[in-house]
Amino acid sequence: MINELGLNEEETEKFLENVRKASFLIYAYQEVEEIVEGELLSLLYQQYPLFEKEERPEVVEMIDGVVSLIGYRLMVLFNALLEGQKAGINIRDKYPDFDRWKQDREELKAHSYYQDPEVNPYPWVYSDEEWRQKTLADNAELERCENWESWRKYCFVDAIQSIILDAYEELYELNPDEWLMYEITMDNEYDDYITACADLELFIDMGLDKDEFEQLDDKYNALDQDEKNRISELQSSRLKEMITREEPLVKAHFNRPL
Repeated sequence: MINELGLNEEETEKFLENVRKASFLIYAYQEVEEIVEGELLSLLYQQYPLFEKEERPEVVEMIDGVVSLIGYRLMVLFNALLEGQKAGINIRDKYPDFDRWKQDREELKAHSYYQDPEVNPYPWVYSDEEWRQKTLADNAELERCENWESWRKYCFVDAIQSIILDAYEELYELNPDEWLMYEITMDNEYDDYITACADLELFIDMGLDKDEFEQLDDKYNALDQDEKNRISELQSSRLKEMITREEPLVKAHFNRPL
């Protein structure tokens, strides 16, 4: 039977399903984007206290723009992953570099910067006991920094993921490969986030104006070595302060029950 839309029963059901899906996505995208942006803005100013001191409206706008549309971009991509999975699309056809990305992640996880305290490669510099004490101290500091970085990334991912998965529970149905692509996308968003924040920190430390931001690299390269050293010491001191301030939170995170 043909209805007023000129569709038979099967076509009508498919049309209505698409309308329901479109309505959900429009609502979900808008709601998720607003909530995610609010959560990430709060996190941004917690993780980068330097930004709280910025009073220039045009620079505050640049800072806030770091997290703009992250929720929307992720919802669009995650929905595409889910729909592609439902349609039986091989993720490697859509992402030809998928296997290389997967291998890169595995190699990165397997790589270690820790040194063996029992194997002294510089006996002409250190005695075995000196080397042992040095590497134990170095490894402890490396673990401290790695845990801090992991915790900050966890906070970023959790702020987004808890909201998106709550709004879009079908994502739990992703296959392992699609789920890995989900994780790769999250990693890329976090890398973009910390890169943008690092650029803005340097921009502020250099005392530049908004219209000079696009020339940030050229402006930095033009500095004399004394000024570069000053900025490096300033940023190193700020980093140490942040790690020390947040260390109780990091320890609580890694000691929490699984």
